[in-house]
Amino acid sequence: MRKSHSKRVFTTLTTLASLLPNIHGAALPGNAPAVWAELERNRANTSALHATPAPAWVAPPEMRGTSGILYSCVLTLFACIYTALHLNIPARRSAGASDAASRLLRDKCVWAFLALVAPEAVLYCAWSQFAEARALARDLRALEAEAAGAGAEAGNSATSGRGDDKAVADADCAFDLKYGFFVVMGGLEMWYPDADGLGGESARTLSAGGVRNLARTALEPLRVPGALIADRSKANTLQKLLVLLQVSWMAAQCATRAAYGLPLTLLELHTLVHVACAVGMYVLWFKKPLDLRTAEAIDRAAYGGLDGVDPAQYFSMNRTKLVADFDARWLQRVDAQELCLYIVQRGVLGALMVVLPIIYSGAHLAPAWDLAGDFGFPSATEALLWKIACIATAASVPALVVSLYLLELVFLAEVPTCLAVFNWVHLNYQGRVFVVVFLVCRVYIVVEAFASLRAVPIGAYLTPSWIEMIPHV
Repeated sequence: MRKSHSKRVFTTLTTLASLLPNIHGAALPGNAPAVWAELERNRANTSALHATPAPAWVAPPEMRGTSGILYSCVLTLFACIYTALHLNIPARRSAGASDAASRLLRDKCVWAFLALVAPEAVLYCAWSQFAEARALARDLRALEAEAAGAGAEAGNSATSGRGDDKAVADADCAFDLKYGFFVVMGGLEMWYPDADGLGGESARTLSAGGVRNLARTALEPLRVPGALIADRSKANTLQKLLVLLQVSWMAAQCATRAAYGLPLTLLELHTLVHVACAVGMYVLWFKKPLDLRTAEAIDRAAYGGLDGVDPAQYFSMNRTKLVADFDARWLQRVDAQELCLYIVQRGVLGALMVVLPIIYSGAHLAPAWDLAGDFGFPSATEALLWKIACIATAASVPALVVSLYLLELVFLAEVPTCLAVFNWVHLNYQGRVFVVVFLVCRVYIVVEAFASLRAVPIGAYLTPSWIEMIPHV
């Protein structure tokens, strides 16, 4: 009897439980389209929104909006451009100058614009600085080993008595890659008499070659504690890892879409190229201090005052640049033979000056001939302008050299007055004309990458749900 009563109670409870979904709303399948459809049906029904039970697990929607594409691309571009820049120390104009922070911000904005329109140029700068810093650190370590060997052969007892302390001090002031970057970015300065002969002095930035020259005389005054460099640097390993995580997520998203056969937008392709450049900059600049504002002064008296020497052998003329040996006068008048000689003498770096613009522009040029139309140019005119801009910037350096030689021939041939404009350009503004044309083409590429979002294939908004589960901002 008791067993039969218990069975009736269990049956009743089971029946009531089966009626609950009908009372409070039908159970929904655990997929995003079903949940979204139910939400749309009951958007204005507050009772249903509170009473309808949701599934135990709801997958994220396999769809994104235009704002989502813009948000992820703009945020990734910011990470690739502004946070990846490691600028040199701003040169102070006088002993009491305190506007280093504002000048650093101004320089960073200028270089951020350059990184937006020509990231391969900044990547070239990073490669150039890395090569120079590594070579400087290698040379200084060789001089240090040579000096240590000479001291050991001389049997200097005064030094051997404090050998352990000196070894610890030398280890803290090591001539490593970080020190090399510190010098290359303008970390060492020396107060030197002005050329006007009035008895004034100004802070001069020591160049890498100048540090080598001083090191052949004495190494000790050039030592800078690694802790001091680290304290002045704003670099944060966790911050760099988070930025790399964000750019890696963008790369993974684009790779996943390609694997699923889903179309990419032109803006995503543009961002992906910036991601590749940013990763390269982070790798090359990983040991470079970030946002240093002050340099370390070296006592000129330790080297006999450097009276009567050529300042060009010791001091850098322009610290705001990122390329150590770039001459600002190239922006006015570029000599074809000098440019070719620069490219040839730089070896790998010279080849990169030609190859990097080709790679960057070639990656952007491919969508213009995309037969499937996945990248969706809004009009044929915009696609044609895109091709012209990409081809012009890809052939920028070779075209510059050829044009310089042609202008040189026109100038030497003493052409008639009708071609005098070419002589005027050749003598004054050929470098500036090249820069203006290059920047106009690159600015069009950036603007068109954003403008193309107004006409994309519908598949651009479909996205695998699992990719959104990867941590990103």
